[in-house]
Amino acid sequence: MKRVITLALCLLTTSCTFVDNTEQAKEIASRLEASKDVITSIETYNTFYGSRCFTTNKNERTGDDYGVYNGGCNRSVLKELSQPQIDLGCMYKNWATDEYYNSDKCITQRRKHPASESGFFDYKRFLPKDNNVNSEENWMNLVEFYRDKDYCESEYDELTTSEKQACTDFNKIATLQLATAKTKLKCKDVYKKRFHEAVGQFIVVCVYCNDFEAVKNSVYKWGEEHLCSIDNEWDAGLNDLAFYNRH
Repeated sequence: MKRVITLALCLLTTSCTFVDNTEQAKEIASRLEASKDVITSIETYNTFYGSRCFTTNKNERTGDDYGVYNGGCNRSVLKELSQPQIDLGCMYKNWATDEYYNSDKCITQRRKHPASESGFFDYKRFLPKDNNVNSEENWMNLVEFYRDKDYCESEYDELTTSEKQACTDFNKIATLQLATAKTKLKCKDVYKKRFHEAVGQFIVVCVYCNDFEAVKNSVYKWGEEHLCSIDNEWDAGLNDLAFYNRH
């Protein structure tokens, strides 16, 4: 447990130097797998994947997406934290040689596994057994929620030091609840402004279509993707809006 705490502190304070070697990479992966800690897993992801190690481009001829390794990241750690069935040299250009990337083996693997926004990070291996993260989209939205703490530093709110700390603590607790709570948090309570902005965008897109069932479906899908629930009060409000716009 002490080693897990040390790793967490190291990642949270960025006070450690990570060498690009297999031994240290295996140690990082094994500690994550042993701890099953949501916050440490997110912090580890942010540390090693946060500098856009991988991007997805589109093939102009076929329209298919393909991945590119952008360099400058810890290759050993990326390899150890990736899904075991994935060969990164097959999935990302510039990781290995062009000859290897274009081999029959790699072409076959890419057909089985579409380009990954997360860089094929093996989040399932590092999260608690009972969790709500059922897709890569869930994982990336969870990472974004934890990372998006700008409101805790807002120049307009003029928060005191203790208020900023309380805000950061709330963000951490809410992240854990989104990932693991058996009863999902309400979207409007946890995402607040972000949820209302998303709903507003769905309504604007459909303001002239009169298909408020489509708006409702889009909002519920947003909730599923962001690990939160849509409550009855909001649902009733949307029904009122639909009635108003039809008369």
